Amino acid sequence: MKLSNPNSQPDPVGWKPVDLANGKTDLTVQFSAEQQTSLRSAAQDVVASGRPLGEFTYPTQSKDALSEDLHRTAREVDSGRGIVILRGFPLAGSSLAEIKAMYWLVGL
Repeated sequence: MKLSNPNSQPDPVGWKPVDLANGKTDLTVQFSAEQQTSLRSAAQDVVASGRPLGEFTYPTQSKDALSEDLHRTAREVDSGRGIVILRGFPLAGSSLAEIKAMYWLVGL
């Protein structure tokens, strides 16, 4: 017996080998220098506040290049293939607290 849901749509996370033919290339988002600066600045603000990470969200009202890319990336994870690889976190010269804040902010 074949079951079907009239409201169902093809599931974009139902991967096929052809969907990932380019390997990691199609899944990778590389932060630009401008985006790295924006992320580092947001993380520094979080750390300087002295408040716990759980109280913060990435500024959704922000229209900088990073926040726009993060919104697209979140949609890809939530409604697309379900995975992305983020590259270019500005780790050099950042404190451990700033690095934790960067990952927290991006993961929201």
